[in-house]
Amino acid sequence: MGWARSQPDDMTACSQHVLSNGAIFDDTFTANNITVTVDEDVALNEGVAADTYDAGLSKEFPSKFEKADESPFNYLPNEIIVNIFSYLNAQELCKNASPVCHKWRALAKDHSLWRVLDFSDYDTLSFLDVLPVIRRAPLLRKLSLQGNEMVISPVEMGMICQLCPRIQDLDLSLNHITEEVIQIVAQNCSVLQKIAAADIDYLRKGCFQVLSQCSSLTALNFAYCKNIQNSDVKKLAEHLKIIAINLDANDLITDRLV
Repeated sequence: MGWARSQPDDMTACSQHVLSNGAIFDDTFTANNITVTVDEDVALNEGVAADTYDAGLSKEFPSKFEKADESPFNYLPNEIIVNIFSYLNAQELCKNASPVCHKWRALAKDHSLWRVLDFSDYDTLSFLDVLPVIRRAPLLRKLSLQGNEMVISPVEMGMICQLCPRIQDLDLSLNHITEEVIQIVAQNCSVLQKIAAADIDYLRKGCFQVLSQCSSLTALNFAYCKNIQNSDVKKLAEHLKIIAINLDANDLITDRLV
């Protein structure tokens, strides 16, 4: 049974997310039905709720966007500007592109630009810190939460999977997660190709059984996971076409397995 069939308790969290000392995103998030309301600069159409606008560019811009900076660059078609923005990473989009004018702010939020999110540069983050950014990226392909010392519950991981079902590369290393979190990922990320959960002591046999059912999975990093045994890795090898696996510093893994 996928996580989508199980709904979390009602919760409304308001947060201001500051990314790389750059743009501030104001959000109101309702967890029970994954809906949000945001400031008017966020939605590409005034008056359109954030849970109703489609991925990609809006066909119509509010008049205030049309009255934005009159530089020759802004006369380029929106599709070309978005293509230029695609050479920027998420931090550059927030810090350098979004503050320029309302039109750039809107175009910088185009879903096609938010396929990679890397939070590994931040020492400590909470789930509510990253959620406002993650929910802007329904086309997300790569997510790194490495080293954030974040406590991620199964419900919270399920929300990430539901918001970004196309994740192919996920790094949860050095966070506080349980076997149930890995199971949620395996059950809901059908195109997952790479997973890293290094230095996590809570992984048990059950999570490897469910990971063995992820037919697209080819790369795994379980370094410094003390409870992994030969039989766990053998099960993965029997069901998956593993190209790369990191099992460094796992005392229970023997040379015989290799």
